[in-house]
Amino acid sequence: RGLSKRALAKYAGVSDAYIVQLERGDKINPSPTFLKKLSKPLNVPYEVLMQKAGYLSETLYEEVDKYNINSVSLEGLSEKDAELVKKMVARLKEKQKEEAS
Repeated sequence: RGLSKRALAKYAGVSDAYIVQLERGDKINPSPTFLKKLSKPLNVPYEVLMQKAGYLSETLYEEVDKYNINSVSLEGLSEKDAELVKKMVARLKEKQKEEAS
């Protein structure tokens, strides 16, 4: 949809600063409610965001998952917002690896 950080924040009911903190990696534990709000405007399935944030176990995720985050379309997002999504997913993956160690 080409959402700006400000529009994404408004849509999700959080401050612009919160989105910036997520982008920088300062906030790495977004709530399930927040992830649910983000799933629609980002066009990323809620289950994918929940698993990447560490709320769903890999086994449960495999049962629920019919999607691959790499195949999720970022079409319609501005280049800057698409990059934000990629950074957020990368940080969530890093967090999950650290927790698994």
